[in-house]
Amino acid sequence: GIIPPLGGTLDLSPILAFVTLNFFTSTAAALPCELGPDGKAPVRRAEQSGWQSWLQPSKYEQAWNKRMQAQKSLAEGSSRSA
Repeated sequence: GIIPPLGGTLDLSPILAFVTLNFFTSTAAALPCELGPDGKAPVRRAEQSGWQSWLQPSKYEQAWNKRMQAQKSLAEGSSRSA
């Protein structure tokens, strides 16, 4: 191998080869995540650049807030009619 065995018995070359292969495979698999549905890089809007995009709630947070608002209005509606 490329790296001499430790103590004459433990060869690390195959282990390092598989780790390197795994790294490149994972990197190649993650590349399409950076592309939009049309195959081009997504364009960020100017108002959502930098730290401001972190301030906006995600779609899951928006759905949760909508659900909580609906439950709150139902609870208020039932207490008013009683």
